[in-house]
Amino acid sequence: MASSIQLLRSNAAKERPFPGNLLDGQPAINVNAQEPGLFFKVTDGTVVKIGPVAITADGTPPNFAAVGLSGNSVGELWLDKSVAPPTLKVWDGSVWISV
Repeated sequence: MASSIQLLRSNAAKERPFPGNLLDGQPAINVNAQEPGLFFKVTDGTVVKIGPVAITADGTPPNFAAVGLSGNSVGELWLDKSVAPPTLKVWDGSVWISV
């Protein structure tokens, strides 16, 4: 008999899990098409996002005006299409850096 495993999940746009709601390594997922992602908590107590790359056309960075946890994960990627040519950026922990 097959069984299903359901991860912690949200379908609210831009919602990220709070670290206090996760155990170390516990996955959580956001299925909203606007800004989906897979998240997990690491041993230093922060939440890390695993893809996909966020893409915006108006220059608004990912997780701006967040519903859940605010801020971004170190190494998180963003394609900013508000400039020509579009610029891929990475979060270094304090600012977005063009790569």
